[in-house]
Amino acid sequence: MTCAEADPWMLAARTADDLPERVRRHLATCSRCATRFDVLARVEVAAAQFAPPANPTARARLAARIAQTPQQPPPQPEPAPARPRTHDRRIPRWAVGLAAAVLLVLGWAAGRLSSPRPVVQVPNPPRQEEPRPPVAKAPDVPRPEERGLPVAPEPAPAPGLLARTARHASHLATDASPAAQADTLYQIAADVRTDATKKAATGDVEQLPRLLAVHNRILKVGVARQLRRVPEQQRAAATAPIVAGLRQSAEEVTKAAGQLPPVVGDALRPLAAACEETSAALQQGKPATADDGPLTATPLESLVAQTIRLAEAETALSRADEAAQLAAVLSQVIAVLAVAGGRRPDGQVPRRRGQDPGAGRAGDRGAGAEPREGPARGANRLGTRPGGVRHRAGEGDR
Repeated sequence: MTCAEADPWMLAARTADDLPERVRRHLATCSRCATRFDVLARVEVAAAQFAPPANPTARARLAARIAQTPQQPPPQPEPAPARPRTHDRRIPRWAVGLAAAVLLVLGWAAGRLSSPRPVVQVPNPPRQEEPRPPVAKAPDVPRPEERGLPVAPEPAPAPGLLARTARHASHLATDASPAAQADTLYQIAADVRTDATKKAATGDVEQLPRLLAVHNRILKVGVARQLRRVPEQQRAAATAPIVAGLRQSAEEVTKAAGQLPPVVGDALRPLAAACEETSAALQQGKPATADDGPLTATPLESLVAQTIRLAEAETALSRADEAAQLAAVLSQVIAVLAVAGGRRPDGQVPRRRGQDPGAGRAGDRGAGAEPREGPARGANRLGTRPGGVRHRAGEGDR
């Protein structure tokens, strides 16, 4: 026998004499069960001491009360009277079927009598169409030939400025140091400033607001932020030449604006204000703020915005992503430069077959036109593959 089988017997028995023989043999061999049964026996003895003493008087009173109580059986309910049986009034099944058949026949007859008679529709005879008078054809009017599809939004930047900005952007992609990126962005701002000054001198003020906004964002968002990323030991050396250049540029723009008509000069003075504000912020070590760009960007504005995003990329993965985006923007810029105005991205005008090499050069330069750069100076700045694309795009008109 196991301890689990002996537990119920030990709990039920008060003394060892009340246990079966096999349980007593188990207690003789198991010290744990023997100790537990001994504790249970002592608890039984202790519990018996708490029993109330016998009270013969109370027992006698209880017996007397029981003897005086009448012992009568409970009354039995009377049985309910039986209901008289009635005759069965069930309707036979054949009567139900007959009634259903009669109702079906009556419904069919009522439907036949109340339904409308069918109407026979006779088709109308075909009408003879009256002869139509002949229509005179309008004479063909020759359409003017389309000279080209508009590639860039209006106002479009000068091809020379867009080409130089593209070369600067490709150079920025090859050098990730903040000082070099700040210098490249400063060169882009200088090109935009020069182009805006030339346009103001020729009276072309239509493009000035957008060029001023681009110049402002390049200085305050591009150059200022990159100089703040330069290490503390090299920041002063990298900031000093740019601050000096901005001050000199502000003086030159202010002098040029004073020599122009008041309306044109007032439109050009924000260019000098942007240089002064940026130089002051660089000297004081404070961030410079600029307004957001326009919703519809020109190729120049798109190129500048993507160049600034590439310069702000800090990790290698984000810089690779922004460089891929810059390559896509550069491909669009190359297409614009190859189509708009008949210019190549390097600033040269493609020659037609049989045209004199010197023809078209004198008339191509107008007031405020950008100086052209030869292939030896700027053709390879965008890299081998973009240069080949530019060359093929320019030769498409030959």
